[in-house]
Amino acid sequence: MSDSTSTPTPISTTDEPILRAPIAKSSVYSPFVPRPPSPTQHPVTSSLNSPEHATITVRVIKSFPYRTMKALVLRNVDLQAPNGVEELIERCRKEILTAPGFKPFRTYIDHLNTLKLYTKAHGSKTMNLIINLTNDETEILPISSSSLSSYGIENETELSLFNREGYEEFKLDPTTKWDP
Repeated sequence: MSDSTSTPTPISTTDEPILRAPIAKSSVYSPFVPRPPSPTQHPVTSSLNSPEHATITVRVIKSFPYRTMKALVLRNVDLQAPNGVEELIERCRKEILTAPGFKPFRTYIDHLNTLKLYTKAHGSKTMNLIINLTNDETEILPISSSSLSSYGIENETELSLFNREGYEEFKLDPTTKWDP
Protein backbone atom coordinates (compact mmCIF):
# COMPACT_ATOMS: atom_id res chain seq x y z
CA MET A 1 0.00 0.00 0.00
CA SER A 2 1.30 3.44 -0.84
CA ASP A 3 1.54 6.14 1.71
CA SER A 4 -0.50 9.25 0.78
CA THR A 5 1.95 11.50 2.61
CA SER A 6 4.95 10.40 0.60
CA THR A 7 6.71 12.85 -1.66
CA PRO A 8 6.25 12.50 -5.40
CA THR A 9 9.09 11.09 -7.41
CA PRO A 10 10.82 13.58 -9.67
CA ILE A 11 10.67 13.10 -13.42
CA SER A 12 14.34 13.84 -13.83
CA THR A 13 16.78 12.09 -11.61
CA THR A 14 19.47 14.71 -12.12
CA ASP A 15 19.60 17.94 -10.19
CA GLU A 16 20.33 20.04 -13.31
CA PRO A 17 18.03 23.03 -13.85
CA ILE A 18 15.68 22.98 -16.82
CA LEU A 19 17.05 25.23 -19.55
CA ARG A 20 14.57 27.30 -21.51
CA ALA A 21 15.29 29.07 -24.80
CA PRO A 22 15.65 32.81 -24.33
CA ILE A 23 12.93 34.94 -25.89
CA ALA A 24 14.32 37.34 -28.42
CA LYS A 25 13.14 40.89 -27.90
CA SER A 26 12.28 41.32 -31.59
CA SER A 27 9.84 38.40 -31.51
CA VAL A 28 7.79 39.81 -28.65
CA TYR A 29 4.76 41.66 -29.97
CA SER A 30 4.12 45.13 -28.72
CA PRO A 31 1.46 47.38 -30.26
CA PHE A 32 3.53 50.43 -29.35
CA VAL A 33 6.74 49.47 -31.11
CA PRO A 34 6.54 49.30 -34.92
CA ARG A 35 7.93 46.14 -36.41
CA PRO A 36 10.51 46.38 -39.14
CA PRO A 37 9.30 44.98 -42.48
CA SER A 38 10.09 41.33 -42.82
CA PRO A 39 11.63 39.91 -46.00
CA THR A 40 8.53 37.73 -46.47
CA GLN A 41 6.06 40.63 -46.63
CA HIS A 42 4.53 41.14 -50.03
CA PRO A 43 4.06 44.49 -51.77
CA VAL A 44 0.61 45.90 -52.47
CA THR A 45 -1.05 43.98 -55.30
CA SER A 46 -1.74 47.09 -57.34
CA SER A 47 2.00 47.63 -57.76
CA LEU A 48 2.95 44.06 -58.70
CA ASN A 49 2.20 44.11 -62.42
CA SER A 50 3.77 46.52 -64.85
CA PRO A 51 1.50 48.93 -66.78
CA GLU A 52 1.89 46.70 -69.83
CA HIS A 53 0.56 43.63 -68.00
CA ALA A 54 -2.18 44.95 -65.73
CA THR A 55 -5.22 43.04 -64.54
CA ILE A 56 -8.51 44.92 -64.87
CA THR A 57 -11.99 43.87 -63.74
CA VAL A 58 -14.78 45.13 -65.98
CA ARG A 59 -18.31 45.02 -64.59
CA VAL A 60 -20.48 44.40 -67.66
CA ILE A 61 -23.91 45.88 -66.88
CA LYS A 62 -26.92 44.80 -68.92
CA SER A 63 -29.73 46.28 -66.82
CA PHE A 64 -29.55 48.90 -64.09
CA PRO A 65 -33.06 48.42 -62.59
CA TYR A 66 -32.65 44.63 -62.41
CA ARG A 67 -28.96 44.80 -61.40
CA THR A 68 -27.96 42.46 -64.21
CA MET A 69 -24.17 42.53 -64.04
CA LYS A 70 -21.29 40.12 -64.53
CA ALA A 71 -17.61 40.68 -63.81
CA LEU A 72 -15.13 40.16 -66.62
CA VAL A 73 -11.49 39.82 -65.53
CA LEU A 74 -9.02 40.91 -68.20
CA ARG A 75 -5.34 40.05 -67.80
CA ASN A 76 -2.34 41.56 -69.59
CA VAL A 77 -4.03 44.86 -70.37
CA ASP A 78 -1.62 47.49 -71.69
CA LEU A 79 -2.48 50.67 -69.79
CA GLN A 80 -0.08 52.80 -71.81
CA ALA A 81 -1.32 51.90 -75.29
CA PRO A 82 -2.88 54.71 -77.34
CA ASN A 83 -6.65 54.51 -77.95
CA GLY A 84 -6.87 52.62 -74.67
CA VAL A 85 -10.58 53.17 -73.97
CA GLU A 86 -11.72 52.18 -77.45
CA GLU A 87 -9.44 49.12 -77.51
CA LEU A 88 -10.64 48.03 -74.06
CA ILE A 89 -14.30 48.26 -75.10
CA GLU A 90 -13.54 46.17 -78.22
CA ARG A 91 -11.61 43.60 -76.17
CA CYS A 92 -14.54 43.33 -73.75
CA ARG A 93 -16.96 42.77 -76.63
CA LYS A 94 -14.75 39.99 -78.03
CA GLU A 95 -14.48 38.34 -74.60
CA ILE A 96 -18.26 38.50 -74.12
CA LEU A 97 -18.74 36.75 -77.47
CA THR A 98 -16.39 33.90 -76.56
CA ALA A 99 -16.72 33.49 -72.78
CA PRO A 100 -19.26 30.81 -71.79
CA GLY A 101 -20.72 32.70 -68.80
CA PHE A 102 -21.71 35.74 -70.85
CA LYS A 103 -24.32 34.14 -73.11
CA PRO A 104 -27.19 36.37 -71.82
CA PHE A 105 -25.09 39.47 -72.59
CA ARG A 106 -24.37 38.59 -76.24
CA THR A 107 -27.64 40.03 -77.55
CA TYR A 108 -26.86 43.33 -75.80
CA ILE A 109 -23.26 43.65 -76.97
CA ASP A 110 -23.89 46.47 -79.48
CA HIS A 111 -25.42 48.66 -76.75
CA LEU A 112 -22.32 48.56 -74.49
CA ASN A 113 -20.65 51.87 -75.32
CA THR A 114 -19.38 53.57 -72.13
CA LEU A 115 -16.67 52.88 -69.55
CA LYS A 116 -16.77 54.38 -66.08
CA LEU A 117 -14.42 54.00 -63.12
CA TYR A 118 -16.03 51.95 -60.34
CA THR A 119 -13.14 51.70 -57.89
CA LYS A 120 -9.36 51.63 -57.78
CA ALA A 121 -7.34 48.99 -55.96
CA HIS A 122 -7.57 49.37 -52.17
CA GLY A 123 -9.98 52.29 -52.58
CA SER A 124 -13.47 52.84 -51.24
CA LYS A 125 -16.51 51.52 -53.06
CA THR A 126 -19.88 53.12 -53.59
CA MET A 127 -23.01 52.17 -51.67
CA ASN A 128 -24.83 51.44 -54.93
CA LEU A 129 -24.30 47.79 -55.81
CA ILE A 130 -24.50 48.22 -59.56
CA ILE A 131 -22.65 51.45 -60.44
CA ASN A 132 -21.12 54.57 -58.97
CA LEU A 133 -23.65 57.37 -59.64
CA THR A 134 -21.37 60.27 -58.72
CA ASN A 135 -18.51 62.11 -60.45
CA ASP A 136 -19.58 61.51 -64.04
CA GLU A 137 -17.37 64.33 -65.28
CA THR A 138 -14.17 62.72 -64.04
CA GLU A 139 -14.97 59.00 -63.93
CA ILE A 140 -16.64 58.39 -67.30
CA LEU A 141 -13.80 57.67 -69.71
CA PRO A 142 -14.15 59.48 -73.04
CA ILE A 143 -13.25 57.62 -76.22
CA SER A 144 -10.11 59.41 -77.33
CA SER A 145 -6.54 58.72 -78.39
CA SER A 146 -5.33 58.80 -74.77
CA SER A 147 -4.05 55.79 -72.86
CA LEU A 148 -5.86 54.25 -69.90
CA SER A 149 -3.06 55.28 -67.53
CA SER A 150 -3.62 58.94 -68.46
CA TYR A 151 -7.07 58.60 -66.82
CA GLY A 152 -5.55 57.19 -63.63
CA ILE A 153 -6.34 53.54 -64.40
CA GLU A 154 -3.86 51.20 -62.72
CA ASN A 155 -3.52 47.50 -61.94
CA GLU A 156 -6.51 45.97 -60.09
CA THR A 157 -8.89 48.78 -61.07
CA GLU A 158 -12.60 47.99 -61.52
CA LEU A 159 -14.44 49.61 -64.43
CA SER A 160 -18.09 49.47 -65.47
CA LEU A 161 -19.09 48.87 -69.10
CA PHE A 162 -22.68 49.86 -69.89
CA ASN A 163 -25.15 51.58 -72.20
CA ARG A 164 -24.98 55.36 -71.68
CA GLU A 165 -28.69 55.97 -72.43
CA GLY A 166 -29.76 53.33 -69.89
CA TYR A 167 -27.44 54.88 -67.33
CA GLU A 168 -28.91 58.37 -67.82
CA GLU A 169 -32.44 56.96 -67.36
CA PHE A 170 -31.37 55.13 -64.20
CA LYS A 171 -29.82 58.31 -62.78
CA LEU A 172 -33.16 60.10 -63.11
CA ASP A 173 -34.98 57.32 -61.19
CA PRO A 174 -32.47 55.05 -59.38
CA THR A 175 -34.98 52.48 -58.15
CA THR A 176 -34.37 48.79 -58.60
CA LYS A 177 -37.00 46.19 -59.47
CA TRP A 178 -35.82 43.42 -57.13
CA ASP A 179 -35.80 45.28 -53.82
CA PRO A 180 -38.40 44.03 -51.30
